[in-house]
Amino acid sequence: MVKVIFPSVLLEVTCERQVSVIAETISDVVDRLILLYGRPFKEKLFDRGELIRFWQIFVNGVNIRLRDHVDTKVQIDRSKANP
Repeated sequence: MVKVIFPSVLLEVTCERQVSVIAETISDVVDRLILLYGRPFKEKLFDRGELIRFWQIFVNGVNIRLRDHVDTKVQIDRSKANP
């Protein structure tokens, strides 16, 4: 499960501060959030199919733009985790 914390500007669409979803990448997370919150959520995040630059998405404190953008993995690779 991935915990998503929404900024206050999205509360008018989500009506909740955080939610958990099952996902492997940021793209999966966004797809699930669009299913949950519909077109108003999608329109807040995207313009012509591209993530609006205003939005900052972080995975473990690192901006996804410094990683693999929407292909950034959000699940722990258990094979690489320390015992």
